[in-house]
Amino acid sequence: MAKKKKTPPKRKTLPKRKTATAPVGAKPQSKARPDLAGQPYSTEEGASQSMLYDWIDCRMRSKLNLLGYRRTASTAALDYGSLWHAVLEHVGIGAQAGQVRTPADTIAIKDKIVLRERKRMSATNADHTEMVIAKLEALWPVYAEVYAKDWSTDLWVELEGLFDIPWHGLRLRGKRDGIRKQKPRGLRLFETKTKSQVDQNEIMEALGFDFQSLFYITAVDAELSARGMAGQMKGVLYNVIKNPSHKLGTKDSPTLAAYVKTVRKACEKQPEKYFCRFEASYTRTAIEEFQTELYNIVKDFTQWHADGMPVRYRNRACRDRKFRCPFRGYCSTGSLDDLERSGRLFVELEED
Repeated sequence: MAKKKKTPPKRKTLPKRKTATAPVGAKPQSKARPDLAGQPYSTEEGASQSMLYDWIDCRMRSKLNLLGYRRTASTAALDYGSLWHAVLEHVGIGAQAGQVRTPADTIAIKDKIVLRERKRMSATNADHTEMVIAKLEALWPVYAEVYAKDWSTDLWVELEGLFDIPWHGLRLRGKRDGIRKQKPRGLRLFETKTKSQVDQNEIMEALGFDFQSLFYITAVDAELSARGMAGQMKGVLYNVIKNPSHKLGTKDSPTLAAYVKTVRKACEKQPEKYFCRFEASYTRTAIEEFQTELYNIVKDFTQWHADGMPVRYRNRACRDRKFRCPFRGYCSTGSLDDLERSGRLFVELEED
């Protein structure tokens, strides 16, 4: 006999959802807005999953982000992830246009994006730009071979899709890596992450209640509901790419060229240590429970912003995390020296 589901105390009920009209696979136009110093954020502009996650985690980080403060320079880890996403996006676009049929066809597209990203990174992060590129150059040919079936046009419902969905008084906004068919299990969200450590048990456990995945699935659910196709999104396929830990300047890797050869050789020998995919399924009950939570988050976030973004306490647990909050220096010393107030919202949603 199935156990009776317990209802959490004081949980607000989820009212009837407003339907959305934008179809899955559409490309909403996202024009660049003025920076936040010149035009303050309004909740009418909506919120991305990262904005809401910041707010859940730390009111101070959320407030400074919404005021437009940003770290003046990126990190090697962030640029490594951004480079992979850029290459995957444009190779995927090429595949959809019929320009990519074999792994070898991806190389010219990859080279073009690397050239573009080298200029972008070198502007502020010259010290790690070439190392970041060397890591991608080492792994890409192996990745393209291992996942050669990814370049099939029949596999994808959407690649790098923008969404902007009205949902209970707030626009949910974002950019999904992809939506793919996983026969016979229905549609799967496809998300790529780069990680220095790949702990399979930890990843699978976290995916069970991953905020980003369920936020994106909620947006897809709203889009599909408008077309009478609710419930087809069943879960997420998590595409993990390792950030190599090999060191430059060793006996095997005295130069960048030698480093690329060393890492590629190691990857060819054990590709499963560098590329992993995890599939997680969500029941309708789990999705609806998350949507009830998200409804409460949206209401509270909107009210917090209307109240002037008060910070009654900070999340001091950040000091014990691997992720270094860009505002930790400010919380520690009150100094804004390593920050600049020129940030824009939704930069990742602006078409390049």
